[in-house]
Amino acid sequence: MISSGDINIQNFQSLIENYEAALKEVTGDLDDVQAEQKALKRALHENSQLRDELGRVYVDITKCEVEHTYKESDLVENLKKQLHTVIEEKEQAVKLWQNAASTVELLESELRIFHENTEGFIPKNQLTQLKNSYEAKLNELQDTVVRTKVKLEETINLKSKELQIKDKEIIGSLQSQDNTFKIIKNLEDEILNLQQRLNDSNGNKEKLEKDVRLKNEEIDALKLKVKECKAKVSEALQVVEAALNEKDAALLREAEAKEETARFSQTLTEFIEETDLKIRNIQSDHETRVEQMRQALEASQELVRVKEMEIETYVKKCAILENQIEDFRKNRTYVDDGGTSKILVLEKNLENTFQKLVSAFFAFLTPIFSYFQRSRIFSSSLKWRT
Repeated sequence: MISSGDINIQNFQSLIENYEAALKEVTGDLDDVQAEQKALKRALHENSQLRDELGRVYVDITKCEVEHTYKESDLVENLKKQLHTVIEEKEQAVKLWQNAASTVELLESELRIFHENTEGFIPKNQLTQLKNSYEAKLNELQDTVVRTKVKLEETINLKSKELQIKDKEIIGSLQSQDNTFKIIKNLEDEILNLQQRLNDSNGNKEKLEKDVRLKNEEIDALKLKVKECKAKVSEALQVVEAALNEKDAALLREAEAKEETARFSQTLTEFIEETDLKIRNIQSDHETRVEQMRQALEASQELVRVKEMEIETYVKKCAILENQIEDFRKNRTYVDDGGTSKILVLEKNLENTFQKLVSAFFAFLTPIFSYFQRSRIFSSSLKWRT
């Protein structure tokens, strides 16, 4: 027989299983909500980027002063209002998601408490109250999830429609922006051209001013040079006058110098001609004397040969006499005074003969050597002069 405690435990287990299934379903729903929330965040982020882009477009459009400024400003204001509405709806959706997240955290904390307290005994009335509270909270959570889903679907549909409308408006704005950019580009090009022309004009102006300053400086310098030239011309006139006064004297001195130079040239020419004549005469005389000396030298050489022959003859005679004297000395048995005197006389005669021969030979050679010496000195001086 099954007791009431077993029945309560079975009911409690089935309740827990139901609770866990509901919790899983809620967790799955929360995951779906989180995924939808992420998609919503991406949509909001894209809306934020579009808002920033529209803000930049608005800033660019407000800078350009054209005819359609008023209409584009109204369009931007409408877009700003719509973006503000979208932001408010996003904040509401975030609040709903935060509430759902806090509810889930509360349920998870209670579930942890429940698991911690399952080991002890739970009375039936408390279990009933707990079940009822869980069911109420689950119902509230389900209602919240349903409302959140409906709200998210409505928000997504609304935002999709708004985004489509905004896309169309943005496309139109971009077309207007392209036209505006083209106008701005043309204006910028014209401004750059005007600025370039202005810079060129300023550069030409500065260049002309610089040229004018340089020309003025050159004019002042020329004026100063003209004054200096006038002063120099005056001084030059005075110098010319003095030079004209001295010109005659200078011409006279120049004529005298030319005459003196001519005289010197004539004298030098005559001296050169006279010197050349003397040199030619000396050369002719030298050649004649050389020829005479050659002939005399040949005669002297012939005479030397004759004298050499005579010397050889005298040498032979001297040798014969010496031999005779030697033989006489060897062969004599006695020597008297008369024989001694004859020998002495013979030796003295031999010595005198030899001295005469040597003196005659040197007397013959001395004038020849002196003549050759004078000829060498004369030739050296002649070469030096030429």
